[in-house]
Amino acid sequence: MVADLDLTNGRLAVASAGHFSPLLLRDGQASFVPVPRSPSLGAGEKIRYQEVDIATRPNDRLVFFTNGLVESRRENLDRGLERLIEMATWLSRIGTLDDLCDELLERVRDPESSDDVAVIALQIA
Repeated sequence: MVADLDLTNGRLAVASAGHFSPLLLRDGQASFVPVPRSPSLGAGEKIRYQEVDIATRPNDRLVFFTNGLVESRRENLDRGLERLIEMATWLSRIGTLDDLCDELLERVRDPESSDDVAVIALQIA
């Protein structure tokens, strides 16, 4: 995932290299930024990565995460993504970004998984 946030106008440009789309938390709702998934970096020489440009608003939160947060051997991937949306919506107004990330790790990640997990969150001022 590559993301470029222009702080002067709030525009976010995002492109994926095989990763999940970031989650946008806005007005108490959570949704995935519609970023087309592309092959991983190094998968080919002539791959074109599609960039999506979105307008952010003050207080928007963006959550970037690796597959270890939502994948589980006990359920299908779609259920893990649904659980992330449900929990992020419920937690969308939680005080700090650190607390938000901690709660998502606690409530979404399969505790029996040994996969690595990274969660990065930012809030637009």
